[in-house]
Amino acid sequence: MRLPDNITSRPSAFWPFVLADFGFGGLSALFLALHMWTAASIVLWLGVPPNLYFAFPAFFVPSYAIKRTSFGSFAETVWLRNAGLLIFIITAGHVVAAIDPKRFLAVAWLTVGGRMAAGVYWLVVATSRSVAVGPSASA
Repeated sequence: MRLPDNITSRPSAFWPFVLADFGFGGLSALFLALHMWTAASIVLWLGVPPNLYFAFPAFFVPSYAIKRTSFGSFAETVWLRNAGLLIFIITAGHVVAAIDPKRFLAVAWLTVGGRMAAGVYWLVVATSRSVAVGPSASA
């Protein structure tokens, strides 16, 4: 398999995202499949704070999020703020599913699918080739 390139300068920094998304997604799926509603609810609730840990600074204080990550500096923060907003929206689905996973089973399974898809994405990022950091060519 050919590794992707041009993703980030520090791919290894993204392994915590891989572990979090596969961990929360896998446990949620297991508990939902076994109809262990309380355990599924607990895992879904535990997945909310990590989402908000990224979403709040990305949306409200993008300069802080840039300093705390390997994003590098950039003048416009519109896409980072958009990512924060999308994480808020996704997290709202997690909250609905966590309130009553049995009643909102479809939403609960959508959160599992989203977590697993995010896990695959972060796995690709974490195993990508490093991008050299330096001045970029002007178009």
